[in-house]
Amino acid sequence: MKKAEHTFFQHLVPSFVIAGISLLLMYTIVYFWKRDGFDNIEISLLSIIAFIILLPTTIICDAFFINKYRALTISIPEKPIKKIFSVFIVFFLVLFIMSAIDFIFFFGIDDSLSYEYASELELIMKNSGMDTKGIKDFYRLPFFIQNIGANIAGLLLGSLISLFFIKKDGYLLN
Repeated sequence: MKKAEHTFFQHLVPSFVIAGISLLLMYTIVYFWKRDGFDNIEISLLSIIAFIILLPTTIICDAFFINKYRALTISIPEKPIKKIFSVFIVFFLVLFIMSAIDFIFFFGIDDSLSYEYASELELIMKNSGMDTKGIKDFYRLPFFIQNIGANIAGLLLGSLISLFFIKKDGYLLN
């Protein structure tokens, strides 16, 4: 149980760092765009902004923190878990942390971002002659969840790319 506990907490730190940096950057950019109303380009970019932020953040943080964990674990001496498991532990923790923080933000602090994003999408859909039947449900979702597909893709791709930078001994540069 001690090893599992140690492993979990070693992966919790990079998960919070990735989630914190990504949400901070995402909300900073989105609220900056929101100050004067969204234009069509900004609305288009809103669906992939978290992808663009999560990709490099995940690669850098996974490579740094998981290598650090591996080097520390080897020095104890203890055998670290496989790097693919490390990466996917962080992947699921980040997904959970970001969703939880976004739910808290949406339901407790400010739901206007999700509402305005859905409203702009509805306007674009109406102007394009598309059916807007399901958009009302979209209004009630937190921003991170509204774009969950792109968010998972950015996090997953960043996680997979980071595998190339995670070394067996934990030292990126030897």
